[in-house]
Amino acid sequence: MAKKKREPQTLSEQLQRVVLDSDLTQYRISKLAGMSQAQLHRFMTTGRGISIESLDRIGTALRLRLVVDDE
Repeated sequence: MAKKKREPQTLSEQLQRVVLDSDLTQYRISKLAGMSQAQLHRFMTTGRGISIESLDRIGTALRLRLVVDDE
């Protein structure tokens, strides 16, 4: 049987997954990222309402780096 090709996740979806999988609480991540817990919660539940600068700060707080997949 042929493998079903998976739809690529958006950067926001990937970041939400990393936040959920983190050992840190959303409260702690929001404080490390210099944003309110409400703002992070809104992003986590809707995927909207967050600036690229805030996405950058979340990534920095979680010590993430961007890797380009050549596929």
